[in-house]
Amino acid sequence: MGKYHSHFLQNRFPDFATRFNDFIEEANIALRKKGIGKEVLFIVDGLEKTMTADLRKKIIIDESNRLRSIKAYTIFTLPIELMRERQHLLQFGAVETFPFVKLSDRDGNLLEPAIEAFRNFVFQRIERTLFENEDLVDEIIILSGGSPRELLRILQQTYFNVAPNNTQLDRVAFEKARKRLASQAAQYGKRRNGPSSKNSSC
Repeated sequence: MGKYHSHFLQNRFPDFATRFNDFIEEANIALRKKGIGKEVLFIVDGLEKTMTADLRKKIIIDESNRLRSIKAYTIFTLPIELMRERQHLLQFGAVETFPFVKLSDRDGNLLEPAIEAFRNFVFQRIERTLFENEDLVDEIIILSGGSPRELLRILQQTYFNVAPNNTQLDRVAFEKARKRLASQAAQYGKRRNGPSSKNSSC
C-alpha cells in the first residue's frame, strides 16, 4: 500500500501541489481576516530520523523542484551531512547554522552570560508565569547542552506532558519529557547502528 501511495503521489504531484497551494492561500486569507497572523509557516523537523542518508538527500536535494512548487514559508532543520550540499540549498532558500553554545567551563562551572542568553531566548517565546519556577528553566537549558534546537524540543515535550488540569510547565512534565527524549535517542541510536552493533569490538 505504501509503494502504491508513493507512486501515485509522484505521478500526480503537480495536481497535489496546486490544491495544496490553494488550501494555503485560503488559510492565509482567513488568518489575516481574523487578525491572527499573516501567513502559515511550516517547520519540517526530525529528518535525521529518516532511515538512511541517501533517502534524506533524495527528499531534500533530488526532489527540490517539488519542494519549491509548494508556495509557503518553510523552515527545514537539516541533518549535518546535508550541509555538504550548501551550494545547492542556497539556490532555493537561505541556509543558517546554529552552533552549540558553551554553557560551562572545563571545571563544570556554569557560564552565567550564556545561561542568561538562553533564559532570554526562552522568555521571548514563553511567559515566565507559565513555568513553575525559574530553576526549572535553568535545568531545561542545561539539559539542552547549549543547542537552541534541542532546547525547543525539550520545551515542546514538556508542554505535551503537562497535566490537563495544570496551567504551568512543571517538574512532573519536565521529567516525563526527559524520559521520553532519552527513549527516542536510544531508539534512534539502535536504528542507526543496526543489529550488528552488539558484535562490535570497539
